[in-house]
Amino acid sequence: MLLDDRPTIAGPTAEIDLAAHTLRRLADLATSGPWDRSPSLGREIIAEHCARVGQADSPADAAYVAAMHPGVALALAAWLTHIVATRMTPSGAGPDDSEVLNALAVARAVNAAVT
Repeated sequence: MLLDDRPTIAGPTAEIDLAAHTLRRLADLATSGPWDRSPSLGREIIAEHCARVGQADSPADAAYVAAMHPGVALALAAWLTHIVATRMTPSGAGPDDSEVLNALAVARAVNAAVT
């Protein structure tokens, strides 16, 4: 599997660490960015080279995929790591810590997308 080296999830801190690890690994494996989309090739790039997403003829989908290049993944990974280092406790975070809750939401979305 592409991401066989991912650690096991055990709690909110581990969920965020896993997502940061996953984003870094995916960015390392992907073609470096930033990416661009060609109006005439947007559909083909998405359908043949990335993944089947959205509508085949959607310029908006092509623009979105191009915007979410590996550099964005690395920035998200750095933010997630920063949250763990500066805001997390061994038991996670309080229910009113919106930045941690946002990081956890991002982490869960990333983790769900690759499992």
